Amino acid sequence: MTQTAIALSKFWSSFNLPAYVEYHIPDDVDVPYITYELTEPHWQGQAAVHARVWYRDDTYEHINAKCDEIAAKIGDGITIKTDSGMIALFKDQAFTQYQPYEDETGVKIAYLSLILQAYTN
Repeated sequence: MTQTAIALSKFWSSFNLPAYVEYHIPDDVDVPYITYELTEPHWQGQAAVHARVWYRDDTYEHINAKCDEIAAKIGDGITIKTDSGMIALFKDQAFTQYQPYEDETGVKIAYLSLILQAYTN
């Protein structure tokens, strides 16, 4: 795993939900969980990245609370140390958007838009 991958895994796993790289979700996992995009910008490069928060619920109360928790932790930007430098995450302008996906089981998805700045080798 790269330093960026390790840092992102630790960050997204810090919200008391399982976290998986987008499109690499084990078959036997049920919501709630977080998926995130794994992108490797070059040194001092930026990349627009996203994450998704998945919940099965009758209301948006729990998914809203989790998105608020994530937003609070990022604040005006959060730096995450790695063995070879650091990465920084920032909220993009339209940070939380709700996907128009809701199936008969009540799955709801919040789409989070972020900027990743890399300072790793």
